[in-house]
Amino acid sequence: MITREQLVRAFWAALDTAAFDTAAGMMSPDAVVTWPCTGEIFRGRNNFIAVQRHYPGRWRIAVEKILIADECVVSVVRITAEAGNGPSFHATSLFECDAAGKITAIIEYWATDEGPPEWRRTGGWAERS
Repeated sequence: MITREQLVRAFWAALDTAAFDTAAGMMSPDAVVTWPCTGEIFRGRNNFIAVQRHYPGRWRIAVEKILIADECVVSVVRITAEAGNGPSFHATSLFECDAAGKITAIIEYWATDEGPPEWRRTGGWAERS
């Protein structure tokens, strides 16, 4: 059996390569995915995977960090348009997994990558990463 960290890394790798059936196989059939930023709840892996299949354009996903916190796996990923000329995002996701090694729940917080507002850019308080 793979670890929860390996499961989450494999899940992101499957979505990165648009291997949606593979990603679906890593989820419990009744998994629930919540996107609090837009108020959406996807009940069942089929609904979540359908959104992935229909998302416009082709996206690439790079895992930046994974943390294990009790029974939760937290990941931070960067999502970019494959062509490199579209918007990019960061998603922080909290995964719950069952004893059978399937993802049962994900809560994802999405943020658009954008620069700081002008007043902070010129304030001299922070460096740019």
